[in-house]
Amino acid sequence: MTSQPPHVDLALVHAKLEPLPAEERIAWGAEAFGDGLVLLASMQNTSLVLMHMFHRLGLRNEVLFIDTGYHFVETLQLRDEIMRRFGLNLVTLSIAILGPDPRTRGYAFSPLFDWTAESVEAYVRRHALPVHPLYARGYPSIGCAPCTTPVQPGEDPRAGRWRHLRQAEVSEEPKYCGVNFSDGGGI
Repeated sequence: MTSQPPHVDLALVHAKLEPLPAEERIAWGAEAFGDGLVLLASMQNTSLVLMHMFHRLGLRNEVLFIDTGYHFVETLQLRDEIMRRFGLNLVTLSIAILGPDPRTRGYAFSPLFDWTAESVEAYVRRHALPVHPLYARGYPSIGCAPCTTPVQPGEDPRAGRWRHLRQAEVSEEPKYCGVNFSDGGGI
């Protein structure tokens, strides 16, 4: 069983933290939430700045990096360099059987973490399971309707996910899908 987060008067906290520099905001978060303050790191510049601030503050809080299995080698090399250089409590989460899920303050359970696409397809055939009709229409990875497009021959199976995010600079399409809390939506 997980504990509930402390009650926070968001308006009061926002007013207190807004005039402070980012590093002082992080220090406040570490004081207020203790070990419950967790940084999710993508290895992009914003997370590099935040990880450096964690290092400067001497925080031992977890810094979570989700290894999707689709990262560039350079991303993984940067993760390793940051671990060596800053000595952070950097935890790499991947398609493991059981691991913490900070989004729910619970656990992510993935009993198929080591199955290949072929293993999944064989199981579906062997048990005559119904198949999502979009697979036959060129969608090897299916997300929400506004965020997923068919994959063209020769593209990576996940190329159709969030394609509009990559094209947002040259079009009027929305830059965010609205599913994540950080983009104003949230599930």
